[in-house]
Amino acid sequence: MALDIPSVKLEQFELDNSQHVEQVFAMLRYWRNRQREKATAASLHSLLSQEDYALPPESIDFLLRD
Repeated sequence: MALDIPSVKLEQFELDNSQHVEQVFAMLRYWRNRQREKATAASLHSLLSQEDYALPPESIDFLLRD
């Protein structure tokens, strides 16, 4: 939801990729391709930090490291 991927597309990722990690990578590739130059680690961190989706900081802070 945080990446604004349609549910139909999410279902397709599940059908096309048997392993969870493959599904996650497919979602990230889709997001990156849609966002193009806006698809940065910082923007991903920002999306995943939003109140509605807030992941624990220790899970995503690596995105901000150089």
